Amino acid sequence: TKEFESNLNLSLKKRKEKEKEKEEISIKIEEKNEIKQELGKSRMLALSKMENASNNEKRLKEVKKEIENFNLINVNEKKIGDIEKNIFENKQEREKIGELSIKINSEIEILKTKIEEHSKLHNTMSDLKVCPTCQQDVDAVYRANILNKTYNEISHSKNRIEELTIQRNENIKKFKEIDVKIFSSEKELTDLKILKMKYEGIIEKEKLLQELERENLSLKKDLILLNKHINNLNDSLFKISKFDILFNEKEKELKEAMRQEKIAEIKLMEVRKVIEVYSKTILEFKEKVKKIEEIKKNLDYITQLENWLSKKFVPVVTFLEKNVMASLKKEFSKLFSEWFQTLVSDNFVVRLTDDFTPIIEQQDYELDYSYLSGGERTAIALAYRLALNQVINSLRSKIKTRELVILDEPTDGFSDQQLDKMRGVLEQLKVKQLIIVSHEQKIESFV
Repeated sequence: TKEFESNLNLSLKKRKEKEKEKEEISIKIEEKNEIKQELGKSRMLALSKMENASNNEKRLKEVKKEIENFNLINVNEKKIGDIEKNIFENKQEREKIGELSIKINSEIEILKTKIEEHSKLHNTMSDLKVCPTCQQDVDAVYRANILNKTYNEISHSKNRIEELTIQRNENIKKFKEIDVKIFSSEKELTDLKILKMKYEGIIEKEKLLQELERENLSLKKDLILLNKHINNLNDSLFKISKFDILFNEKEKELKEAMRQEKIAEIKLMEVRKVIEVYSKTILEFKEKVKKIEEIKKNLDYITQLENWLSKKFVPVVTFLEKNVMASLKKEFSKLFSEWFQTLVSDNFVVRLTDDFTPIIEQQDYELDYSYLSGGERTAIALAYRLALNQVINSLRSKIKTRELVILDEPTDGFSDQQLDKMRGVLEQLKVKQLIIVSHEQKIESFV
């Protein structure tokens, strides 16, 4: 392996030398790219400044023309004051006419009301023969005087309305004429004010003109410097272009050095792989020997444990199991008998066999289950179920169904007396949740 490692080190050294040479040339190439970028930016900046200079020239011509044109216009400040005064006087006159029109309209309405009132009085007096208050005949002369007076009032009011209407129409005409004058004067005033604002803006335009001339002068100086900078960049770019060829040559040499290094590395890896395989095989044999010794040790332990279990442990467990089952059977049988005696008052004795089969005795004779009545069978099943529930709960205190009992038709065949006893049985259970499926009406009353 030393020979292969030596060849690999030589190839590695040669590859690093080529990488260093390529890196040095890469720096020059990077400088070239930076010059290209700088050249592009400078050209873009030059174009931008040329465009700005061109736009400034156009703007200069426009501003000069605006200044020349406006110098021909004369803004008369006195005329603006006269027009404003004229507008003010016309508005005052219009306001007076408006107020007079309101008074005329009001007077016309009052006169119309008087005409209406006198017309009603005239109509009333024309037909009135008897006074509605004193029930006396109305004097013809008195009625004639009233009618004549109302007629004169109506006639006078109508004449006055005609006069006021003529006056109102004249006022409306004057109002419109003044409106036209005000509109014309305001338009003229607006035009003059716009000219005044433009005139005031000429000063700003003259400042802008000076600013544009200064900016153009600065742009021209910048363009001279930029063009000089661009020429210098082009010269530098030409000088550094020779490194492109050198870079390609060094890249080929580097690829060849990397190929030779890869070959040397593969050969070294092959040798190391062979060594690794043999080393692994040796280790595997050592592991197998170690495992065989461990298995033998475990086998001896298992043999000893098996002897102990078969000769000592199993008999002890069997003995304990018999004692536990006997104790359970005794408790189960006792509870079974107690529940049954609660439900059935006859001279029956019940107990459990060793395999937990219920035995029914009457006067020292065993009875077959099939000879019992339906209620007695149900009582045995229910007593067995309740006793089993108590035994399980006593053994498993953490069982989840400890506080739950479900009974399906637990009173099938029960007599009325047994049903009455069922209430006491349910109260003795003392569980949080009791579910009973039954068709007995009396069971429903237990809830």
